[in-house]
Amino acid sequence: MPFFMRGAYDTTKCFEMNRVDVGDRMPPEPTTTYLRPSDIEAVADYVLAHIKGRGEPNYRECVDFFGDTSHVCDIYKTQSAPAAASGPSK
Repeated sequence: MPFFMRGAYDTTKCFEMNRVDVGDRMPPEPTTTYLRPSDIEAVADYVLAHIKGRGEPNYRECVDFFGDTSHVCDIYKTQSAPAAASGPSK
């Protein structure tokens, strides 16, 4: 989300605009920061290690992440699991 990028609309233009261009449409600054830099880095590391480049998740991956008591994974129940990667046969 460009608005939350460090220096957004000040030192870095977002959507080719700065604060003057945006004017009174600029959202208010947040009063509370919920994630510390170390938290943000941990989330980014997780995404890079477990999500980025893997394609759409399947039911098993969803349950592994959210647990088997969550209904959030129900949307994946009708999908089949991805085929296992096969190495060279001997």
